[in-house]
Amino acid sequence: MPKVLLAAVPLLLVSSPALAYDGEVHSFLVQAALGGAGLGEAAPPIPAEALVSIRAEIDRWARTSSDSALRAEWLARYPTPERFDAWAFKELLLFDPRADVFGIDRVPSSIPTLLDAVTVGAQQPDEDRRNRERIAFDLDRKPVVDARGGPVPADPAILNMGKLGALSSQAHAHYGLAELELSDDPEVLKAEPRRFAIRSGYSPGPVLTLAAEMAQQHLDLALIASLMSQPNPTLAWMLTGQAFHYVQDVTNQIHTVQVGIYDFFVDATLERYSLALKTGGGYFGELRTMPSIGIDILTNHHVISEQLVRRRLLDTLAGKVTSEGAKLVEAPKKDEAEFARALDEALGRPGADAGSFAGILTRATIEVSSREGGPVYSAVRSLTDPRFRQAGVLYSEKSDDPDSALAKKLDQSAYDALFALGQRAFQRAGTVMRAWVRVEKEQMGVPAESRAQALDVVIERLVRRQLRLLGEAESRRTEFLGSPQAKSAGPERMPIALAVESAVVGGAAWLVLRRLRRKRASTDHVTGRS
Repeated sequence: MPKVLLAAVPLLLVSSPALAYDGEVHSFLVQAALGGAGLGEAAPPIPAEALVSIRAEIDRWARTSSDSALRAEWLARYPTPERFDAWAFKELLLFDPRADVFGIDRVPSSIPTLLDAVTVGAQQPDEDRRNRERIAFDLDRKPVVDARGGPVPADPAILNMGKLGALSSQAHAHYGLAELELSDDPEVLKAEPRRFAIRSGYSPGPVLTLAAEMAQQHLDLALIASLMSQPNPTLAWMLTGQAFHYVQDVTNQIHTVQVGIYDFFVDATLERYSLALKTGGGYFGELRTMPSIGIDILTNHHVISEQLVRRRLLDTLAGKVTSEGAKLVEAPKKDEAEFARALDEALGRPGADAGSFAGILTRATIEVSSREGGPVYSAVRSLTDPRFRQAGVLYSEKSDDPDSALAKKLDQSAYDALFALGQRAFQRAGTVMRAWVRVEKEQMGVPAESRAQALDVVIERLVRRQLRLLGEAESRRTEFLGSPQAKSAGPERMPIALAVESAVVGGAAWLVLRRLRRKRASTDHVTGRS
């Protein structure tokens, strides 16, 4: 591969697609996996005061904590219980405080069974947009702006996985990268995509992916709902469904790699040079950045892969059965034995905190899924019409048919590989949710005399983690505001492309003039003119 393409790879990443499975698929996975999990009993209503009670229990523990440093930090942030309102609670949970969040601000009006509570919960993190557009607010809850008057991210590190103003603003919360040594060396991307990560939006900060933390914090909220003095099982299992959303996301292998595969960036680089020549280096037309072209190509293939799987699943459920769709329908119902063993090993590892099992299970899922992110992208790239690797060509999940996005000559081996990986993802989703429910039921079922102590343990775990994450985000934001990231104020320009184009045009003009002069000299010689 030419060195110029290797050098271009780190420039290409701006954001990652952030939507994994859509609501219908999240719901299907719960229903298919947990039909026999003992959640068929009727779901009692969720009173509005139950939402307030969770927040009040958290505030009670933190405000009276025996840890003087933690108590002082809590009181500095929330001087009175009234200050720890729904807005403050959502900020603590790393949500957009403006979002109307299920389980904090509202609940569904009626839920028939506890399994249905899990099912609706699994859709809610996308539906209420809790992780999107996380901007910073001052003490008066007015948006903080940068020197140009633009919004400031609540945590600048989210810019390494997405950007404000786009769906990818929630990518940091719905992706999970493997816990291993990461590198921005393009050679790593070529050889082992799961190890490649680049700090493209905020270089001083980490490449932040919080799927495991999101799963754990939602589990903690579910346990609080089940252990508080007036427990509500419907609320507890709905919050569990919300936690499942994040672990389901990372069973989707492409949510465990930041970039994808090296081939996309070769595509983007070649498209950029082609566009540069067409626009005279941006002087005679818009020259898009390599990041924007690369992300369009990545997004096209990301969405097409998910839409193909969704189409085959829903068609089969509607009676239009295909062999690959039928396998998807059955996949979540049976454990993948090797993966189940990996989950058991993770839970039984020496020193593992039994209460943090959601994070443990999610990270174990990421470890397995991340090995297959590259193969998913390779398969869908081989299947997809090459036009989706061209600058300016975008696939619309709302209006385009995924089958029409396939290449005219179908690569059957790539097609089979894509659906085999999709079936594996669905099977793992079922496996991890069943393992989760078994452990959660044990932790919900503590004896009455131990419930208060168990409740305090859960709250302490939640508060310590969230204060740490919030403090780290605030420190990065202070640094960000002190030295804002450079932003291009003008259109893209590539002078070398203009020079090449000018040389080509100039050379052609010189050849034409030379030929005309020779023709004129020949005519003058024949007529005797001088």
